Amino acid sequence: MSQDTTGLATYEYIANHMGSIDDIMGDLVDNIIEVDRTGQFIVSTARYLHAIDNVKYAGNIDTLIKAAMGLLGPAGQVTRGDIWYRDNNLPDLSTSELRRLNGPELGIIFQMAGGSFCPIRTVGSQIYE
Repeated sequence: MSQDTTGLATYEYIANHMGSIDDIMGDLVDNIIEVDRTGQFIVSTARYLHAIDNVKYAGNIDTLIKAAMGLLGPAGQVTRGDIWYRDNNLPDLSTSELRRLNGPELGIIFQMAGGSFCPIRTVGSQIYE
């Protein structure tokens, strides 16, 4: 994957070799995060892995989404690339600027099939239950 400068080759490799690359999936995800300058393949890979098997690839999906939102923490960071949201490149924003967006405008909804909220009932009624 050293030839991949955009993330496209890694994304295509994942798509074309599903089922035989589980042992290197973490490395492939790390490569996409490192080289994807637009954020396009970070998000696309997360969506693809979710569609294939959201339970099996939950850790990889979590890493990709955290990268897209700038939440990798001290163990990781976006070293190159752009992730654009409303004319802002998220990796370039300060911590306080990201905090203003996280919550009101950006967020992660963590879900387990058995523990998800029903979208047609109020949250209060579901928490009470």
